[in-house]
Amino acid sequence: MIKTQLVTSFIFLLFLGSCFKESDDSPPKIVINKPSENAFFMPGDTITIDAEISDNELIAGIEISLANENFTPVLKTYTLPVHGNPEHLIFSYPLNDKYLPTGRYYVSVKASDNYDSKNKYRAVNITGIARRTMGLALITHKRGGLQILSADSALSSAVPWFSVVSDYSGSAYLPYHNIFVSTSATYGKAEAYDYFTKGRVWTLQTTAPPPFPTFTGAFAHGKYLDILYYEGKVERYNYKGIKKMTMPMPVSYMPVLTAQTNRGVLVYAKKQYMDHKGLIALFYNSTGAMVQSYFIDFDVVAFYARNDKEAVVLGNDKNGNALVRIYYFDENTFSKPRDLPSGKMLCCANPQNNIFLFVQNGDLKELNLNDNTLFTKMPAAAFEIMKYEPVDALLYVKKGNSCVLYTYPALQQVNSITPQDTLLDFQIIYNL
Repeated sequence: MIKTQLVTSFIFLLFLGSCFKESDDSPPKIVINKPSENAFFMPGDTITIDAEISDNELIAGIEISLANENFTPVLKTYTLPVHGNPEHLIFSYPLNDKYLPTGRYYVSVKASDNYDSKNKYRAVNITGIARRTMGLALITHKRGGLQILSADSALSSAVPWFSVVSDYSGSAYLPYHNIFVSTSATYGKAEAYDYFTKGRVWTLQTTAPPPFPTFTGAFAHGKYLDILYYEGKVERYNYKGIKKMTMPMPVSYMPVLTAQTNRGVLVYAKKQYMDHKGLIALFYNSTGAMVQSYFIDFDVVAFYARNDKEAVVLGNDKNGNALVRIYYFDENTFSKPRDLPSGKMLCCANPQNNIFLFVQNGDLKELNLNDNTLFTKMPAAAFEIMKYEPVDALLYVKKGNSCVLYTYPALQQVNSITPQDTLLDFQIIYNL
């Protein structure tokens, strides 16, 4: 009986094999003749792609694209018609994104038959437009709303630029498309302007009536803007005001800070109406779904992605004293690299990897996490806001009602400007 079943099973398998053709284990062959390896191009150029494709089956499809160092497409993927086998293609691939950053890229030629596909890559170098500082947007408060001043990067002059009828909770600048966003505290709106034409591009409105809190701030990351809502969510938008995703907070938590990391979007949210209670949460870059969260009993002033595994968190404990913590993405835990002296931390900047500036007891201090050293870099600095400009190694600060410019690391004062109205904040304006 057992032998009969084995024979029957063998015949059945042979029958199945006769019904299905075996997969072709020979994918298409691709030879790229042009461009040459490591050829140099600039945004606006056209890459001539010359390739030969052959296969032992019919060639079913051909795709051409440009990928970054992670082999992720960065420009349009073109599907080309197939004329025969072998196929000799010559295609002009346009580098039609003027903001492509400098770096190493890969021309990708993909061919497929009815069973398999093959990718062939050719490395090229693209020299992008150099990033440069175009000036500062100074956000000031005047009767009836906000006045935005346009200052040059040396702070030698500032002129009224445009006005916003609103109060203020935060702002951000998206250099990729020159979009300046201002968020209200109780007016119920976030407004986006083209910084150079000064025209309003789009508006977000909330349903909460004044004087109920509405927005808690805005942050720019790459090509996207994060808009933070008091009601407990972060919405990510592109320059056109099209929502890309929503990152919801737990009930009664309001987002205050966001940071873009390779592991996802890092968000700090505070417990509404409760001091020193909050959480750190990590969200997927693509969907906005929460990956993990960690409830904390301290206030966060700033956080910075240290590498793919860690973020440095700076803030104050429930007694109002400065602290530094390391947040580990994989373990969803914190560690304490060192203690800090007593006194409240006011503002932070991260001029170099593992080097952090913060103001405590009026003094500007520098923390180096490479060797865990801490020293006073400038006594009696009294900075309220600090932003490091990496292109020219400059430090812009708000001190009283003035915006002041320093070199870094020497901290030599270059210039300062004091607007007529109350200075609330400032944004560094880049060309890209």
